[in-house]
Amino acid sequence: MTSVDTRAIEGEIDRIRSLGLEDLRREWRRLNHSEPPRISRDLLVLALGYRLQEIAHGGLGKSTRRKLLTMAKALQTTGRVGPAPSLSLKPGARLVREWRGRTHTVTVTEDGFEYAGENCPSLTKIAKKITGAHWSGPRFFGLPAAGAERPSNGGRDGYKTPRRSATKARCAIYTRKSSEEGLEQAFNSLDAQREACAAFILSQKHEGWTVLPGLYDDGGFSGGTMERPALKRLIADIEAGQIDVIVVYKVDRLTRALSDFAKLVEVFDRRGVSFVSITQHSTPPPAWDG
Repeated sequence: MTSVDTRAIEGEIDRIRSLGLEDLRREWRRLNHSEPPRISRDLLVLALGYRLQEIAHGGLGKSTRRKLLTMAKALQTTGRVGPAPSLSLKPGARLVREWRGRTHTVTVTEDGFEYAGENCPSLTKIAKKITGAHWSGPRFFGLPAAGAERPSNGGRDGYKTPRRSATKARCAIYTRKSSEEGLEQAFNSLDAQREACAAFILSQKHEGWTVLPGLYDDGGFSGGTMERPALKRLIADIEAGQIDVIVVYKVDRLTRALSDFAKLVEVFDRRGVSFVSITQHSTPPPAWDG
């Protein structure tokens, strides 16, 4: 793999930041071979910064780009990104899960699943055998939705993702502010974001949405990195199956990097978690701009 001159990239990004709007538009044409979008100077800087890094590092794979475009369309029209809509388990496929130091292997059969020499009708029953507690079988084995309880027979018996039960919409609010300025105030930017998100969740009470008590606030942390304490706790709680919906004020509160957004959505998909931006139902998400 070709090494990347990080300092050279940082120097180019600093140069981009110093340019005026017309010069930024010229840079866009040079780097993207297309006319620049009608967006603000700040978003052009972010987009060009991402494009420079994309050129240097090779960019995202085709399948990832297709998936992100699909999610972008969903976010623009509905304001949310949900789990993958379907999954087909073919007979002969194997599911592997490590639990308390022991590796458990399940084989998909024509009429169910085989585990430890026994046939089982569902993954949930196998998960209970392994853990001794009630788990969602698909979630326990890292599948993206709770509908994967039956195998697909040559595509005839695939499943559709069921709607989440309204009684299980546990909502976590994530807030972020890049600088620490103003955080000492009694009511600061993080409080304002959280209050707006809580009001939105309350408006969905008829769907069974409830706010989780835990706070996921990253004050003074850049959206260009995943190294944020509250974000790490959020991901850990998602992996532990404690969250159903992530609610943010704007997409860029979660991340400003397209590559990091792709990583987060992979986690959301794997754990069957939905993602909602309460202010962006009809405009392209800032995360698309780097």
